[in-house]
Amino acid sequence: MNAIRPGFIDTDLWNSTDAADVRERVRDNFPARRIGYPADVGHAAVFLMTNPYVTGTVLEVSGGETLVDWQF
Repeated sequence: MNAIRPGFIDTDLWNSTDAADVRERVRDNFPARRIGYPADVGHAAVFLMTNPYVTGTVLEVSGGETLVDWQF
């Protein structure tokens, strides 16, 4: 079994929050310099489904979130 652990992904969920502030902070602090898109998670899912040698893995799709102090 594999799993995907997404970070900040630009979905409708962000419409009910102060998304502009979050996007700006992610852009300024994360190594990828942008918020993620659903397609980023989709690419990870396709990778996990098509590579039979990857198993027991949590694939992080977060733009480098774990590399920074994101409690900015």
